[in-house]
Amino acid sequence: MVGGISEGYYGIPKLLRNKALELLPEELRAVLINAYKLKKEQSKIEELERE
Repeated sequence: MVGGISEGYYGIPKLLRNKALELLPEELRAVLINAYKLKKEQSKIEELERE
């Protein structure tokens, strides 16, 4: 739980993120990448709503 909070607050260095993704099985990697894409799209929508 703390890792997820820390990621949201501090982010994850690209080098570390890419290395971790390399170690995951393809199916799990795809799920995780899609989740990050969805989060990014949601952030854009929320930003537009605030304007």
